[in-house]
Amino acid sequence: MPVPVLIERISSVCTLCPGDLVFTGTPAGVGTGRTPARYLAPGDQVRTSIDGIGEMTHVLR
Repeated sequence: MPVPVLIERISSVCTLCPGDLVFTGTPAGVGTGRTPARYLAPGDQVRTSIDGIGEMTHVLR
């Protein structure tokens, strides 16, 4: 789905504000794309970052 269409659909049901992030899926080589497949599990950490802004770390329960 083209990004402009995705933004239009999302904004039809909720307000998107400056700085909101829209994640569009799983890139190749992760999850089911790995051999063997690897999924997130309790205790795993997910870290996201944006240069010049900072980072967030979440521990799965």
